Amino acid sequence: MSSDMEAVNLFNSELSSLYDVKPPISKGKMTSITLAALKAMKYYNHVVQSVEKFIEKCKPEYKILGLYVIDSIIRQSRHQFGPEKNLFAMRFARNLTNNFIHLYKCPDDEKAKIIRVLHLWQKNKIFMPDVITPLLDLANPNHEIWEKINLEQRASEAMQSNNNSSQAKKELLDYDDDEDVEPNNENKDRTPRLSQQSQLSEQQQQQMSEALPSLADKIPQNEKNASLGVKGDTSVMIDGEIKIKLSKYIPA
Repeated sequence: MSSDMEAVNLFNSELSSLYDVKPPISKGKMTSITLAALKAMKYYNHVVQSVEKFIEKCKPEYKILGLYVIDSIIRQSRHQFGPEKNLFAMRFARNLTNNFIHLYKCPDDEKAKIIRVLHLWQKNKIFMPDVITPLLDLANPNHEIWEKINLEQRASEAMQSNNNSSQAKKELLDYDDDEDVEPNNENKDRTPRLSQQSQLSEQQQQQMSEALPSLADKIPQNEKNASLGVKGDTSVMIDGEIKIKLSKYIPA
């Protein structure tokens, strides 16, 4: 890793350390961050992108610190390299509007500090009036851009709500499908027993159908004729062997 990229990493470390303290920060801390930025001058694009990301992602109470970092880097770079070679100012100017939209999300009592910095920039000709004026206009809560942002935010929240609802319905359907496919333990235990009983019943019926013809052959011819009309106990027509075989299939 080159020494220049090490300087970028050092700056990122200094910038991230802002989270370690509660605003406001000391003058010495701001000087340390500014010097780290100037040491990474060769990769000024990386430095600016890190500051812009910080302003976008940080909590509202840290927004004003992001603005102070921009102000300190631009003014020190101007002092050291001159207005014509102030690369940081030119690079920050590219996304100033978007940066200030995030900056104005600071607590209401700190918005006056943002306006004060803009007036100083205008007075010291850091940026031209055609750049400063639109940024001052953003301080108005009724500015059309805030209405647009609010509409986009509500649309995004509605879309997220619909996505959450759709996901919840999908999970519910998946849960129902699992119940249909996977029987409970009680049904699992019962199914094999019912199947076994059914198989035994069919087996008994088969055995009975095979046994009855052979049993009929054991009845004497004269007793068969008697069974058609002769009075008396017809149970004598069935000997003991036949009774024993039939008792396996006929309930008592």
